[in-house]
Amino acid sequence: APLGVDDAVRVVHRRTARTEEGPERPFVERLWTTACTARYAVTNKHTFAIPKLLLRDALPVSANPQIAVVVKAVHEKDPHAADNSFAAGNTPGDAVLGKSVRQPEGREGEGMFEWVRGVEAGQTVVLQAVWEIHTPSGVSWEEMPLIRP
Repeated sequence: APLGVDDAVRVVHRRTARTEEGPERPFVERLWTTACTARYAVTNKHTFAIPKLLLRDALPVSANPQIAVVVKAVHEKDPHAADNSFAAGNTPGDAVLGKSVRQPEGREGEGMFEWVRGVEAGQTVVLQAVWEIHTPSGVSWEEMPLIRP
């Protein structure tokens, strides 16, 4: 999609989810794990750099104690690398939030994040968020927006 009325800046958002059922074990409840990925690609087709671009989104937060949301990483990716690799200095083991990714002030615990960076002319930059949702077998869930100004 173009960014507002500026059709020279494009934002592509792709989200995937895959659910697997854990193995059956005696005396342990069987779990379902849904691995989720959101990928944001921003392309600047202008002949000039954009000095500051702010991308804001939110990851799910569970209000149900049976459902656990575990954020693995929100990091910038190398747009030319394989799908699971992160840009230098942005490996998932370093921290949950990568370089230039932050929680907005006053929005802690809401799943909100902001990605702030410049984008050079002709450049594509990519941010990827990875998280898991753990539930007992048979417990269904759905994402619902929580609107707060």
